[in-house]
Amino acid sequence: MLGDISSLEKIYIVCGYTDMRKSVDDLCSIIEDQLKMDPISSALFLFCARRQDRIRALFHESDGFLLIYKRLSVRGISMAKEAVRGLGSLLEGG
Repeated sequence: MLGDISSLEKIYIVCGYTDMRKSVDDLCSIIEDQLKMDPISSALFLFCARRQDRIRALFHESDGFLLIYKRLSVRGISMAKEAVRGLGSLLEGG
């Protein structure tokens, strides 16, 4: 099911800034190289843009990867909290 996060075990926020033009393969390389993790694991990975008002969420479903891009209306440190809090409504189409 598209966007079903009920099976996810963990959420990881990737430290530093990520180029929002990166593809799924590029983001998987970051997960493997920097985090030393398997991108196919049942985890959600959040990436932050330099401007701190854009995030990308990547996770693997049974039939492939789902990549979500969100532009937040609030910038700054609260980005991570807003991202996690709003992820549920984002995946529900809200």
